[in-house]
Amino acid sequence: MRAKVVLTIVAIAMAAAAVPVVAHHAFSAEFDADAPIHLEGVVVRMEWINPHAWVHLEVTNDDGSTTVWMVEGGTPNTLLRRGFNRAPRSSWTATRPRTARTRATAAT
Repeated sequence: MRAKVVLTIVAIAMAAAAVPVVAHHAFSAEFDADAPIHLEGVVVRMEWINPHAWVHLEVTNDDGSTTVWMVEGGTPNTLLRRGFNRAPRSSWTATRPRTARTRATAAT
């Protein structure tokens, strides 16, 4: 009887360990919340996809050159409800990631 109980517990533990773990990336691991940036530029591309929409902005640098930034927004539905549209010019306050240089998130 005792062997059956032990085998049952082991079988349940093995089955629980076999279930894949579903996790979302940690914001603080990828982004530096203490370093917000303000980006203003011309929208050159929009990607209205789930789970996050992407806005590609051509931002003019201090030296006159331009850089295209990828800004991760919220879901398309959230952006539309907050009044965001496909205007040619856009302004974002975003958070810079710890690694990428021309990518930011403004997802809420």
